Amino acid sequence: MTILPDLKRELLRAALRLEPPEKRRWFRFGRRTLVLIPIVIVALGGLAFAATQTFNSDHGHPFEINQYRYGTCPVGVLALGSDAIAQADRAAVQFAGTGASVTGAHVITKGSVRSVDAEHCGLLGKTVLVDLHVPAPFNSASMSERSLYVSRIPQPDGTTPYEVWGLEH
Repeated sequence: MTILPDLKRELLRAALRLEPPEKRRWFRFGRRTLVLIPIVIVALGGLAFAATQTFNSDHGHPFEINQYRYGTCPVGVLALGSDAIAQADRAAVQFAGTGASVTGAHVITKGSVRSVDAEHCGLLGKTVLVDLHVPAPFNSASMSERSLYVSRIPQPDGTTPYEVWGLEH
């Protein structure tokens, strides 16, 4: 009967040699898992980038882009003419498309409504802010209101039309 405890002890030692302790089990990922982790991270990053580009692109909806139409402040902007409000209204309605109507417009001066962007670009007194009403889904009041920054921006062909350079709400 003395062999049984010795056999039991020997079997326990053999089992411990075959199976590592629990505290080392977290390290047993293998090469496949270590290769898959960076691939999954890159794939998720690509999906996130694609999603942000989808939401930022124009796709024929001019009001889905935010802030400056050209990405930066326009350069070489000329002084407004005597009929600046009427010209800016026409440019804004043409930019907005069918169904848009002007609800108000004013030349942006220091301290006027939404003058921060025009002041940042150095365009106080050279920019008209045109408020529009555009058709919106489900007659949403907030989705049907838009404000556009319009200035006289010289073009490569020598003309200086009134152009929308920024979008607000």
